[in-house]
Amino acid sequence: MCYTQSKVAAKTGLSPAVISQYFKGVYNGNIDNVEAAINNFITREGGKEKNREVKARFVKT
Repeated sequence: MCYTQSKVAAKTGLSPAVISQYFKGVYNGNIDNVEAAINNFITREGGKEKNREVKARFVKT
């Protein structure tokens, strides 16, 4: 799945400006907090992706 910086910002609770500056390498704030929020987001989305797998079950009729 593809995520825009705006979607990442919304899902992490960070502002779009923080995400943009972080990816550009010019963010001067608390980088540990930004990385923790992004890592949590990636972990959550990875778990959702696993749950999206189709599990087909067939019942004999």
